[in-house]
Amino acid sequence: MHYTAFVKHSSFLSFLSTIAIAVLVVVFVTKNQRVSHIRSLLTSPAIADKLAGIEMTKGLSIETTVELLAPLLLKDNEASVAAQHVLIATASKHHRLSVIENLDIEPALLEAAKWWETKPQFQTTFKSPADSKLATSINHLSWYLGRTEPLPFADHIQVPLRDRDGSVLLGVLTLEKFGTFEEIHDLIAHWSTDVDFERKKAALLLAGLIRAKSSIDTNQNELMAMQEICNKSNYKLAWRTLHQEDGTVNPDIALAGMIAHADKFFPVVIETAKENKWEHPEHPVVLAMRFAPDIANRIPQNLLQNDETRTKWWSLFSCGLLLEGR
Repeated sequence: MHYTAFVKHSSFLSFLSTIAIAVLVVVFVTKNQRVSHIRSLLTSPAIADKLAGIEMTKGLSIETTVELLAPLLLKDNEASVAAQHVLIATASKHHRLSVIENLDIEPALLEAAKWWETKPQFQTTFKSPADSKLATSINHLSWYLGRTEPLPFADHIQVPLRDRDGSVLLGVLTLEKFGTFEEIHDLIAHWSTDVDFERKKAALLLAGLIRAKSSIDTNQNELMAMQEICNKSNYKLAWRTLHQEDGTVNPDIALAGMIAHADKFFPVVIETAKENKWEHPEHPVVLAMRFAPDIANRIPQNLLQNDETRTKWWSLFSCGLLLEGR
């Protein structure tokens, strides 16, 4: 009887071993087939095929990813950029940046990835009391960044919305940050029918920020475009209408584009910021802080003091988005 039980137990273990081996063989063959397919895409002359292959390398080991993507780094094209991003993300995920240090990766990107490995903490900002005598539109930036104590909401709505370039971006984001949902909802209802152009625009953008549909009766092209962008998440329209006649970015259209689809519109904001196409470079920074606060608020604000250090700020921010998979 004991012998029979032993034989049955041994047979069962043998069966399980056979199943385990079969599974391992299937996994091995499947992985090899996947790698073979990726390799064929990466060696295709078509950039679209290369990009598809690069996307498929996500989830592979760092060693396999390096083997597959390293040859693409020798070219200066879209595939090379995409390959660098995957290599950085994969190496960072496994804390193996040393593996890719000697590859042809943009030095600023590699440096940014190493910076994020230090696990930077959220920045703290000294706050000074608000001065109502200086309550002009420029103070919206100081309030939003936390450098000055905010005014009561009832006082905030009395501050001029119009910024130095004619935009309302900073005023809108400040109102959203410090107002309650009820206060903002009431303000939208009040300003939607206001005769003032800036207040109507602010109402439209505030509605988008709280995910409410706006219904503003207007025949002004900018407001009609922004209402279409926010209400229908038409970020492509934002991209088409983003630039003003002088080639600079319209900040309010950019905010509408971020409301429509932040992750898809972020590359546009970052690219135009790096190309100095914003009349006031703090505006895209504030958009970064509003739509990716966990990333932007870890980067030292002292890097925003001049063009050179601001470039580093954007490199760190871009890498942060990459590592977050955004």
